[in-house]
Amino acid sequence: MAPEVPIFAVDPDRAQIEAELLRVWNQLEAYADWKPTSHRLPPGMTLPAEHEVLQLWQNLFAEEIDVVRRSRNTIVHGLTAPDEQLQGALDVGKRLWELLEDRVNEIREPKVTEWLFQLHRSGRPWDKRADEVDWAASAVGEPVKFTALQFGVSGWQARTPVVIAAAENLDNPAWTVSRPGDATPVMTGLVGRPLQRGEEFALPITDAVVGNVSRI
Repeated sequence: MAPEVPIFAVDPDRAQIEAELLRVWNQLEAYADWKPTSHRLPPGMTLPAEHEVLQLWQNLFAEEIDVVRRSRNTIVHGLTAPDEQLQGALDVGKRLWELLEDRVNEIREPKVTEWLFQLHRSGRPWDKRADEVDWAASAVGEPVKFTALQFGVSGWQARTPVVIAAAENLDNPAWTVSRPGDATPVMTGLVGRPLQRGEEFALPITDAVVGNVSRI
């Protein structure tokens, strides 16, 4: 005779998924539900830049956060859901926590990277990609080296304003920013006006995630 199975028995693997999902949501909840108007700061976050990161994280991953929240509610209220659904929500929750934690750590202990700011006699033709242009052929003078605080893979901010002087008269000059040793720049642009020899041009300040410049 087969052993009797309790009516409310829960598969051990299922129980482990549910417990882990509840734990992950317990980590995420204070950050997922935090509002900028709240008088209560999220745990461990005191810097304004950290709050900006949190708001960006909430906006970018609103749907993913809701997936984890709804799956947590399914468990708490005893509703039915496939194991695969809860496991998927658990994986999403773990990844959300990793992304937030990594981004905040980058702000607290940012990496410093080196870059080159270079003037060119002409910019990128409209019908070519940056990696299809021989930038060395149009380069004017020596590049200016500068350092930046790195944020993630592509985001960086120059630590001070970056200025370069034209080595010759330029009618329609362009500029590039690249990593030392790389032939293809990560940023390109037109100066927008002629430059006389010795005239200075500053790396533009942008509001983009990539290539921001300190205003100080």
